[in-house]
Order: sequence, then C-alpha cells, then structure tokens
Amino acid sequence: MKKIMLVILCVLFTGTLSACGNNEGTTESTGPNYVDQDFLASLGKGLESRWEYADNNEDDDEEALRNATNEELEVLEKYTSGEFEDTKLQERAIAYINELKNGLEVTETYGSDSFYQNWDKHYSKRTKMLVELEDNYTIPISEKYEKTLKQLKAHGAEVAQKEKIEEELLALLQNAGFADDGSNEGSSYRNYTAVVENSTGLDITSLGANVNLLDGEGVVVDTSYLNANNWKSGQKYKFEFTTDKEFQTIEVDLSYYETED
Repeated sequence: MKKIMLVILCVLFTGTLSACGNNEGTTESTGPNYVDQDFLASLGKGLESRWEYADNNEDDDEEALRNATNEELEVLEKYTSGEFEDTKLQERAIAYINELKNGLEVTETYGSDSFYQNWDKHYSKRTKMLVELEDNYTIPISEKYEKTLKQLKAHGAEVAQKEKIEEELLALLQNAGFADDGSNEGSSYRNYTAVVENSTGLDITSLGANVNLLDGEGVVVDTSYLNANNWKSGQKYKFEFTTDKEFQTIEVDLSYYETED
C-alpha cells in the first residue's frame, strides 16, 4: 500500500511540474491596450501646461504662440499611433493634434497681413473641437483652470453656432431656384429672381452673398451679388440679380451676415 501511494504522489508531483513547465514563457492574454483614457488625461495635462505657460508669459509674439502650442503638442502627438477603443474619439484626437500642427504652421507667418485672420481661424477651430470633446467625454481639469476651460468652450460653442447658421443660409440661397423673369425692351440684360423663406429661426439684420454664373464647362462667365436687410424669421424675401451672359449653373458664396442680438 505504501508503495502504491508513493507512486501516486510521484505521478501527481511530476504532472504538476510538467504543467508549470508548459506555462513557462507565456502570459495570460489581457486584450488590446487601449489609450482612450490616457489620451483624455494627457489632453487635460496639455491644456493646463499651455495655460500655465500663458500665465507666466505675457508676450504674444511668434515664439510665445509657438511655445504655447508645443506645450500641448508634446504630450499629445504620440496618440496619432495609439490604439483607441472608441474610433470616434480616435478621429477627434487625431484631428485635434493635426490642428495643433496647423497652428504651428500659422505662427511661421507671424507679421504677415494674413497672420491674424489665419490664427483666429485656427483658434476658432481648436476651441470648437474642445467643445465636441468635452460634450462627449470628460477632460480632467484641475479646479484652478475650470474657468479657463469654460471660457474656451463658450467661444467654441459660439463658433459652432455661427457655422450652423452660415450653412443654413448658404443652403437656402444655393437651393433658391432662380427663375428668368425676362429682359427689359431693348436691353440684353435679363433679370433672375427667387423668393426665399427665412427658416433659420433668427432675424437676419443684413446679409450679403456673391454669385458665380458658370457655363456648361464649369467656367465662370459672370459674377453678381445678393443682399438682404431686415429679413425676419419666417419671412419671405425676394432676391434678384441681372446678367447679359448665358450660363448653366449658379454658385453662391456667403460673404457676411448679421443677426439681432
């Protein structure tokens, strides 16, 4: 009996060693190492680094703007190749990083006539992206900078609202369906009109738009202008332009608009 028990113990012991030997050099699979939360944490860190730099540097020249942008970019650039679980977050992360790089390119034009306009566009686009990120995820920000983030979000929300109105107005004008009202006797110019309803929900105090008239080959053969004043919400407005050129299609480009506060 003692011999039988000894054999059983040896078998069991040998099996245990064998199992341990088979597991040597292997690790249990834990799945992909997603960087979603790491990116959001780094985004908050980068923003705070940027704001801290701005707090300690009153200059607003090329070097200061470039250094401030790099405060963010240096902690975020690595996420262009990270693996995200949320593909939408990945798209937004890469887009934000690319916009920071665009900001660096804009700083290189510092001193030119176009710099301030291009920097304003960059700032507006960046703050709008932050609004989209903050609305869908949580950016960890310390209490010290909560007010700063709130101000950036307010600007970004204003940009988004403005773009929405511009898109709506442009769509109204592009789909207006201008009709040929004929020409005055003895004149080669013809009059084209369209009645458009203001469906934006806002009162438009003034509006201006450029009109390109294109032939069948897409060549601009003439340009004209549209304008409106005191265009109330829900009100119909008659737009018109004249030309003596033959054209096939119309392209409209919104120049400006103003709404009642």
